[in-house]
Amino acid sequence: MIAAAMAAQSNRQIEIVQATLQLAFELGPDAVSTSRIAGRLGISQPAIYKHFKNKDAIWLAVSDQLAEQFTKIVRNGEASALPPVARLRDLFLQHAQFIQSVPALPDIMVMRNATGSHEVIRRRLQKEMAQLRSLMVHLAEQAQSQGEICKFISAPDIVNLIIGVMQSQILKMIISREPSHLVRDCARLFDLQIAALASKGPAL
Repeated sequence: MIAAAMAAQSNRQIEIVQATLQLAFELGPDAVSTSRIAGRLGISQPAIYKHFKNKDAIWLAVSDQLAEQFTKIVRNGEASALPPVARLRDLFLQHAQFIQSVPALPDIMVMRNATGSHEVIRRRLQKEMAQLRSLMVHLAEQAQSQGEICKFISAPDIVNLIIGVMQSQILKMIISREPSHLVRDCARLFDLQIAALASKGPAL
């Protein structure tokens, strides 16, 4: 019975975190309240506090979940045995899939005037994103050394161009509030970008 009770509590915590992320995408992170979370789940507001002592604790749990997923993506990219461009594409699309499944992520990462737990989560996610970008630069350098993509653009700028593709689609998602096409569109545009970067470029 104790194990069942602990499992039920854990499931409820997961539901609260998921509801928080859903509301953050629909309303914006600043508009998420425990009363709205409770309303989304069909429970009383005091029931929220059986699982989290306050809203900050909920956001810290959100931070843990999102940072764990970022770490998983980076580790998958590091462990992959694919050629550099294929690894770069896989890493890029894993990140796109992450955002498609958690469309509140961009709003959370660029919150203005973030304080308290919001500032903690924003800084943590920006740090995780920096690690992801660092791995992408490393893969771009490997792709250049193996002749898969051009050498007349620096690896950091190549990554800037690739990330820019995703950012354009994220902006489209935010405006339309429709995340379901993000991975598909990012895959198509990544392939077009890489095809352009595979050229030898201008004579120097």
